[in-house]
Amino acid sequence: SPNTDLAMWNYIAREIVYNHPEAIDWDFVKKHIVFAASPVNMGYGMRRSDEKSIKDGKYTDKEMEIISKEMKKVVSEKEAPALAPYGYKAGDMMVNKPAGLKHWEISFEEYKKFLEPYTLDYVAKISKGDPDESLESFKKKLKTLASYYIEKNRKVVSFWTMGMNQHTRGTWVNTLAYNVHFLLNKQAKPGSGAFSLTGQPSACGTAREVGTFCHRLPADMMVANPKHRAITEKRWKIPAGTLNPVGNQHIMKIHRDIEDGVVKFAWVNVCNPYQDTASASHWIKAARQMDNFIVTSDGYPGISAKVSDLILPSAMIYEKWGAYGNAERRTQHWRQQVLPVGDAMSDTWQWVELSKRFTVKDLWGEQPLRGNKKLPNVISEAKKMGYTEDTTMFDILFANDEARSYEIDPNDPIQKGYDNTNCIGDSRNVVGSDGKVFKGYGFFIDKYLFEEYASFGRGHAHDLADFDTYHRVRGLKWPVVDGKETQWRFNTKYDPYAKKYGKETGHTEFAFYGTLAKALAQGDLTGIKDKNKKALKNKAKIFARPYMDPPEMPDAEYPVWMSTGRVLEHWHSGTMTMRVPELYRAVPEALCYMHPEDAKQNGLKQGGLCWVESRRGKVKARVETR
Repeated sequence: SPNTDLAMWNYIAREIVYNHPEAIDWDFVKKHIVFAASPVNMGYGMRRSDEKSIKDGKYTDKEMEIISKEMKKVVSEKEAPALAPYGYKAGDMMVNKPAGLKHWEISFEEYKKFLEPYTLDYVAKISKGDPDESLESFKKKLKTLASYYIEKNRKVVSFWTMGMNQHTRGTWVNTLAYNVHFLLNKQAKPGSGAFSLTGQPSACGTAREVGTFCHRLPADMMVANPKHRAITEKRWKIPAGTLNPVGNQHIMKIHRDIEDGVVKFAWVNVCNPYQDTASASHWIKAARQMDNFIVTSDGYPGISAKVSDLILPSAMIYEKWGAYGNAERRTQHWRQQVLPVGDAMSDTWQWVELSKRFTVKDLWGEQPLRGNKKLPNVISEAKKMGYTEDTTMFDILFANDEARSYEIDPNDPIQKGYDNTNCIGDSRNVVGSDGKVFKGYGFFIDKYLFEEYASFGRGHAHDLADFDTYHRVRGLKWPVVDGKETQWRFNTKYDPYAKKYGKETGHTEFAFYGTLAKALAQGDLTGIKDKNKKALKNKAKIFARPYMDPPEMPDAEYPVWMSTGRVLEHWHSGTMTMRVPELYRAVPEALCYMHPEDAKQNGLKQGGLCWVESRRGKVKARVETR
């Protein structure tokens, strides 16, 4: 049953704490772990009642049935036992408030109290999904699952994917998986650990760690953090105060701001947000408003391209030099293998060419921000750095002396024998943005960009190897120190940073280093009681996070669960794979898998068509009951 993965993880933790306390590695827990709680009345990240498009009535009554739960909800009989330690009972009205990353330290006794409701009877009752399976059979499975973790000498790796990561308590359930591993000291060591299989290179290494989200900077730094902005401004050789400090432009915020009329321009790269984002009908409608200008860089005409005012045909993966990072921290590079199709150019080229259009005078004067704030005029500081008012962003960011030091060398074994459109142009003779045939930048801009990015993390536990090394090996897991990758982070036997930071606090086996929220106020499950923050350097956290219902559950009008799925032949929406004849012939249309009995009750047959409808829209699909 959806969301009850939280209950199942808490059941395993309860089995450990209540019925097998001897399995807890107290030496590890006392040295390396603190217990923490966070608000439960935090909502679901949906729109709130004070937002413009809500007040303007752009959402239907049906949509508002669910969105209203962002503000307040009634505690159900199903979730009431899990919320009892927080003072809630069935029928209570829970008023939700955005909580962000707020959390505080609690005692082990409070954590134990939090686990008490997750008995085998309760968890089996709410989580069993198959109506044809007996409750006793399901209980047996839960007990077996717990026993595998608890068995003293058994190594355990927990793998999970989107089913856990992308539901309305995805962050919570990730922490609950780590809880079990931490209690048993089965984390950060060979053969044991919790591992989220987020397998999209564009999500893992290309966006998160690199900083291509609007609210992030390289190496996991954030634009909202003034220290991080200062580091970045210094590295990029731009005046202090140049970078926009507004740090809340995540993808859903951008969609909502366009609908609210706050944002008028958006440029889509390496994703298809108008096809794969919840409530997409709203964002598509907003994008098509005449005063909005949407740009999409893509190699395929997906929905995002179709709603855009400008489409920039883009080189695909092996049509350019590039790199990506995977879930296990592995960074891998590739060389350009073939020329792009038609006049397509890399997204790197597109951004670099745009930078030629803007000068110091255009951008670095005083600029308005939200909330009546302003970015300062930094032109005078720019002049002190040797720039003029007519110096372009291209010269400052992409064609500076450091960048030009990365030379094109046809005899270099890394470059020899490979196309390099960005640097030397190619035989297609694509006309550049200046109206002339593009002959390349004349220096190895891709190598420069990687080395510049890598410099942010080196010496800060995010060390990457040099550009050339990645082309000689099959990927390396960061941090890469003295030429060696780190197989297991936070373990002093394998991670040089764990060894380094552990010495500072006397941690000889593990050091869960980092800087985010490493000092916490004290409290109990219901909130903070002592605002004085206690340092927890090199320690990890076990979180108390309860099962809660999803905001939308089956009812008389919408009686079934819908879960997105995958077919072997296609990737996500099929924007690319549907164009491969063999794959298209195998699965030419969307499928709706359902139990034969459900199909029968709804008057549907194998191979027939059905409408799948929610409060937000509907789609036609082919019925599959086999």
